[in-house]
Amino acid sequence: MQKEDVTTAVRRQLQQRLDELDQQLVDVEQARNNETKSSAGDKYETSREMIQREADQVQDRIRSTQGLLNNLTQLRIDKINTTVQEGSLVQTNKGWFFLAVPLGKIKIGTNTCFALSSKAPLGAQLLGKKKGDRFLFRESEIEIQSIQ
Repeated sequence: MQKEDVTTAVRRQLQQRLDELDQQLVDVEQARNNETKSSAGDKYETSREMIQREADQVQDRIRSTQGLLNNLTQLRIDKINTTVQEGSLVQTNKGWFFLAVPLGKIKIGTNTCFALSSKAPLGAQLLGKKKGDRFLFRESEIEIQSIQ
């Protein structure tokens, strides 16, 4: 597995999430605009307020996803590290981990990789480790086999 392939897959997944959120926002705004004032004024205001809250939540998720995409863009993926750092692709005896953004399980061809933040418990444990290092995580021994 190559770091460039993982980065491309993560970027693609984040962009897909952004596209879906943008469509959700359009749908919510259309619903708000289509809300007609009924004879029960309070019901109309309550409905519009609920729609506005939903729009606000979607906008928050858009900002969060854009932040993740920006963080990914700022990583120096071409840099070869001897220790695990932000942007490292780490192969362990328990699988592949990409220390970049908290995205979870990602399929790249026939391989699986887990994109996680350095603030996640496992990400924090991986930071600073080098090839051959071993450590316990949730009662399981993890060995660093390679770092890209």
